[in-house]
Amino acid sequence: MKKSSEDVDALLNEMRAVRSNLGNDMEKFVENARVMTDWHYYVRRHPWLTVGAAAAIGYLLIPSKPKYVRPDLGQLAELAKHRDLVVTDRGEKTDQQPSLTASLIKMAGGSLLRIGLGLAGRHLNQIVQASMGRTSQDAYPSGEVPAHDHD
Repeated sequence: MKKSSEDVDALLNEMRAVRSNLGNDMEKFVENARVMTDWHYYVRRHPWLTVGAAAAIGYLLIPSKPKYVRPDLGQLAELAKHRDLVVTDRGEKTDQQPSLTASLIKMAGGSLLRIGLGLAGRHLNQIVQASMGRTSQDAYPSGEVPAHDHD
């Protein structure tokens, strides 16, 4: 019976230790989760990978231009004999509108691409300034950095 009471006391002491460390562990967990969900962290750690990802997403979201085929009259006659021939005018508007999801994805992709290109420009500017041995304050002695116009 003495052994079981010692086991219970050891278990209670262990539980107290776990409870006392739980607050510190939770703070570390919350901070790590905050860092992992912050996109600035990834841009700072992997700027070129971020720019590449933004460019790839932008490339995939931008639709390709339609390819128009201009068959001659002989080809049109042959197509009409063998298949149903559907002729539409290029200027004709379709009634289909992009879905809300597609519009939101395109808008988010465009925003990410702009952010990525802006960050790449800033990073490239820092590299150029560093290679010239100047800081941004040396480049602009008045301390006023000119604003860049964005679309």
